[in-house]
Amino acid sequence: MTDTVAMQVTSTSSSGSTIGGSTGGGGQIAQLEKQLQQLTQQLKTVTTSNDSAQEKQQQTQLLQQEIASIQAQITAIENQQQQQAQQAQANKANSSTAKASESAQGTKHANAATTASANVSKQGSNTGVTDTLGSLVNVYI
Repeated sequence: MTDTVAMQVTSTSSSGSTIGGSTGGGGQIAQLEKQLQQLTQQLKTVTTSNDSAQEKQQQTQLLQQEIASIQAQITAIENQQQQQAQQAQANKANSSTAKASESAQGTKHANAATTASANVSKQGSNTGVTDTLGSLVNVYI
């Protein structure tokens, strides 16, 4: 019985490593949770087996180590997903800020051009008034 449990744990361990190396966190977590359920079930069967107390203890320790390993893998994947989501959100916020800044700069330049154009118009009309007044003054003198 000890050899069987050790083989099952080893096979679970090697497949857990394969899962951890692939992409797609959601699928990885689902597969790891399935392995976790299988290991938990094996742990229950060890406690009810007819093996000696020492064999039960060894099997229980092996299974508990494997369960802890899988739980650590799940946590690592979840942390990675959370970091990726935060990075995506930060990138989106930075992109929006950059677009708003560009838009504000464009508006600022357009306003400057409008103001310059208005100033030129104003100067032109003032010149015309001065010329007209100058002519009138010359006429009355």
